[in-house]
Amino acid sequence: MKRMLFLLTLLSVTSVYAQQSVDIKVHVRGLGAETAFLGYYYSGKTLIQDSAEVVNGSFRFRSDTLFPSGMYLIVLPPTMEYFDIFIDEDQKFQLQTDMEDLTGSLEINGSEVNSIFYNDLRFLQEQQGLITGLQEEMDSTMTEAEVLEIQQLIKASQESIIANRTQIMERHPDLLYSKFLHAIKGPDIPETPEGEDEYWAYFWFRAHYFDEMDLSDPALLLSASVAR
Repeated sequence: MKRMLFLLTLLSVTSVYAQQSVDIKVHVRGLGAETAFLGYYYSGKTLIQDSAEVVNGSFRFRSDTLFPSGMYLIVLPPTMEYFDIFIDEDQKFQLQTDMEDLTGSLEINGSEVNSIFYNDLRFLQEQQGLITGLQEEMDSTMTEAEVLEIQQLIKASQESIIANRTQIMERHPDLLYSKFLHAIKGPDIPETPEGEDEYWAYFWFRAHYFDEMDLSDPALLLSASVAR
């Protein structure tokens, strides 16, 4: 009986230990480097969290203790190209990509936060491409109606970006990426009350700048955009 209790305790401890360790597996097709780095953002700087030996384009970041939650970057010598990832509570996942297109080719397995992050990033890039194309179509020979039509299409793309991110924040309120989106979004400035001068909006925004930011979460400090 004592032996059985000992084994159950050992299994329980081993299970907790396994859940609280780091194992991030990465494969990059076309990678010729011997070493890869895991960096993080802090106070306007990029610092190194870990390094890993590369074998045939594959490498792993492993640790017996969890990394601090935040936004990280995987850096690939010798060109020092990189791509961003989020690391939160679940620190066991796999990534696969290609040196020809690190973000566009990225496949994610086992990480909800990064799947949502990259789906949003790709949607953002798609809409930004549409907006750039529409802006390039505009010229001085267009009629007022044609210009207005393009402006409406641009506005629709911009609104779709906001709507997609709002949906992410509403559906996944506790997700680290949602907190990141809240932080970079900033507060929505209300209409200027009657009788106030033109500086009212500026001072309102300054007073409410941190309203959308979860200041109790230190993970937001490990982010390039939030740190700025």
